[in-house]
Amino acid sequence: MLKELLPTTSHFATLIDEGSLYVDKIELIAKLTARQGQFLLTRPHGFGKTLLLTALSELFAHGTKRFAGLKLGKEHLWQDKTYTVLQLNLNEAASLSCCSTAFVHNFADLINTELKALTGREDALRPGSWQEDLHKFLHSIKPRSLVLLIDDFDRPLSAVFDLEDSAEFKARRAVLLQFLTVLNCHADKLRFVLIAGTLQILKHSELHSLNKLTDLSFSPGYGAIAGITAGELEQCFKEHLKQAAAEINAKAQAKAQARGQTAAQSLSAADVLAGLKRSLSASSFDNKGAAQVLNPAAVIKFFRSPSGLFMPRGVRTDPAFAARMVRIFKSSDPAANSRLRSYLGFLDRTYTARRTLQELTAPLRALNDPDFSLPALLCQEGFLTIRQAKGGETALGIASLERQTALGKILLTALADDDFSPARGDRMTLNPLYYKARFAPALAQAFKSRDTDKIKALFEQIKACLTAAGLKTAC
Repeated sequence: MLKELLPTTSHFATLIDEGSLYVDKIELIAKLTARQGQFLLTRPHGFGKTLLLTALSELFAHGTKRFAGLKLGKEHLWQDKTYTVLQLNLNEAASLSCCSTAFVHNFADLINTELKALTGREDALRPGSWQEDLHKFLHSIKPRSLVLLIDDFDRPLSAVFDLEDSAEFKARRAVLLQFLTVLNCHADKLRFVLIAGTLQILKHSELHSLNKLTDLSFSPGYGAIAGITAGELEQCFKEHLKQAAAEINAKAQAKAQARGQTAAQSLSAADVLAGLKRSLSASSFDNKGAAQVLNPAAVIKFFRSPSGLFMPRGVRTDPAFAARMVRIFKSSDPAANSRLRSYLGFLDRTYTARRTLQELTAPLRALNDPDFSLPALLCQEGFLTIRQAKGGETALGIASLERQTALGKILLTALADDDFSPARGDRMTLNPLYYKARFAPALAQAFKSRDTDKIKALFEQIKACLTAAGLKTAC
């Protein structure tokens, strides 16, 4: 039977209760939950962090009931008791429009709501004294009785990371550090903590205000805990691969008949699997480049609308990330020219760049910081992947055809801003519609054929047009 595919942001209980497809990560989950401590995990959007956290929440809070049909339940891999679980999603308090005062209120209100659900008390936490009341709550519970799961821990900071006025960033960071400090004061009450996010923004010294925090983000042992391995794609999606092949063949046959032609040779499920692997490629996040995983969101998008081009449509690119990239490439920094030319190389899927593991694992710096690392940002956002790693050195490359195309669009946006004014008379135009009409078809063909030289030449033509139109380009 073809199981339904739900978004990676779905909750574990929803997938199980509705009989939807779940890629079983139970062995890694059992391995992780057997440990007692505090852990950090960063992964790009779409890799299933929310699903992982809700699976952990279900296991710690309710035991193996919903895991009965999975390996954990069948092989009795869980031998622990149940715990009180406090689960927070900081994206709910991270609106860019919030001032620091509003953020403090939203943060306290979020914790208040969760504590009310746990304690049944209406006065569990007062917004004006959240630290004091959180202290009281943690003091009242038994040792090793609380499991804390935090999703989107970085969102309050990444939402304001690039503001010219850093006061808002500093105010939000202070709130998060106060929260970690309260937790550390009651570390004996914590059975297990997992903090998940996309970007590593807080300094290691700041994160270690939570006692003995272990970063799993680059650990080879947990490289496949989020994402879909090639083996999982082949085994768990067997029926979906067959269905996709049938849909692609039907579309091709209908198109051929409409043209009075004979359809090309039909694709098999194995052909679809090979094409999907080729298009999506696999990303590696561990410090050995060992575990290779596909983006689950991209896989699901493909199966919902199969195409013989094997290009998933509409995979999410965080708008804040796209805007940040445009600011980088439109910078007046003298180094912007060489920076742009350097990263055009990633539009060739065979291109690699060497970077130290220390650079990739260090906390991100603001754009105006001289130590800002674009490769680290691109890795954490899922655009670059670790292809090889040895002796503290890594070889980075573009993660997939889909990410390659998305990065190309961002680079093009950096050179053809939507705010350009329309043409006047015979003057060279700054109207973006002109550039779309003149260059988009050629760029699309160049990306499709992976012709890096052609892509660079087209960008040079665009630059020449912009210069002739009176725009001083930074690249």
